[in-house]
Amino acid sequence: IAAILIGDVVFFFGSAFIVENLLKLSVTEATISQGALQGNTLVNNIAVGILIPIIETIVFFGVLPQVFSRGARFDLSEIGPGTVFTIIFVSAAFAIFHLTVRGETNTPGLMRSFIFGIVSIATVLVTKQLAEAIGIHMINNLHALGVFEKIGA
Repeated sequence: IAAILIGDVVFFFGSAFIVENLLKLSVTEATISQGALQGNTLVNNIAVGILIPIIETIVFFGVLPQVFSRGARFDLSEIGPGTVFTIIFVSAAFAIFHLTVRGETNTPGLMRSFIFGIVSIATVLVTKQLAEAIGIHMINNLHALGVFEKIGA
């Protein structure tokens, strides 16, 4: 029992550390998209459309599922309550993260982020890699920035 309690305490503080660093990342993303680089469209598009999706996908759909599944094999071979909880928790964390980054205050916006989180984590589970989820995230962000409209795609 003592080992389980110690593990839970370590897990709690490790999770708190991750959340704290995610909040720092959200401040960085907000600074990039709304602050110092606001006037430089090319750099902003590269940061928000390419770099940020890579970082967010690795953190939210690569690292966090492993942390919250406590290092257990996280894949579709055994879908149980733990897997479902992890998918919902990570997707909710992704939505809340975007609440802080974009100042999303409307329910549809939060639901889009939550559903995007579910789609992304499902993509990682099915493909067993992050590349496809990163690609989807990049396409989503570049579309939101209007890049495809600007190039006529």
